[in-house]
Amino acid sequence: MFSQTRFFLSILYFFQCNRGKEENCRLPGLLSTQKESIENILNDYFLSLRMNWANTNETIVRITQIETRILSINGIVDISGTKINGLEQNLVIPSHMIPVLEGVYNE
Repeated sequence: MFSQTRFFLSILYFFQCNRGKEENCRLPGLLSTQKESIENILNDYFLSLRMNWANTNETIVRITQIETRILSINGIVDISGTKINGLEQNLVIPSHMIPVLEGVYNE
């Protein structure tokens, strides 16, 4: 038997801007299209972790994997300060739990 563990990701990211339109680069929150893209790509990552769950003693949610996937989204050029549940470190999940993405926030 397993239980679901829900995770919140906090990410500071920077996206590409056009000269003369810098005001678009200073939006305080996630743009809805970017947030949806990030959540979709991370839901795929969490699904891959759940699919391997039965084959491991523990599951590791890796910040490098999260950032690599986010950087593959068109227009995002840099990421810093990625946190999982408020901590800037990988998260080790015991074998009786599976990871589920709860939300993504831009600090």
